[in-house]
Amino acid sequence: MRFHWADYVVFSLTVTGSTAIGLYHGFTRRKNPGIDVYLMAERRMPVLPVSVSLYVSWLSAISFLSDPVEVYYHGLIYWVIGVGYALAMPVIGAVFVPKYYRMKLTSVFKVTSVFQNQLKFNLCIN
Repeated sequence: MRFHWADYVVFSLTVTGSTAIGLYHGFTRRKNPGIDVYLMAERRMPVLPVSVSLYVSWLSAISFLSDPVEVYYHGLIYWVIGVGYALAMPVIGAVFVPKYYRMKLTSVFKVTSVFQNQLKFNLCIN
C-alpha cells in the first residue's frame, strides 16, 4: 500500500502547520508559563473546547479501531456498553468533574493520590 500524492499533500500540510504553530508560540512567548498555564490554560477555557478535548481523549484510536472488531466477534450485545456510557457520562459531568475542578486536580494520578492519602489517614486514625 502506497501513499497517493494527495496523501503526501495532507501529511505535509499537517506537519508544516503543527511546526509553524509551535515555532510561532515558542518565539513569541519568552516567559516560562508554568504547568497551570500549559495544562489548564489558567482555567479560563470555554466549555466547548474542554468538552471536545475530553471527548477526543476518551474516544481514542484504539477504541475507534477495536469497537468494530468487538461487535464482529461478540455481536450486537456490545450496544450495552454504549447504553452504560450514555447513562454514566451525565453523572460524571454533573458530579465528579465539578468536584475535581474545585480540588484543582489535573490528572487521574493526582485524583488517586489524593484519595489514597485520605484512605491512609483514615486507617491511621481508626
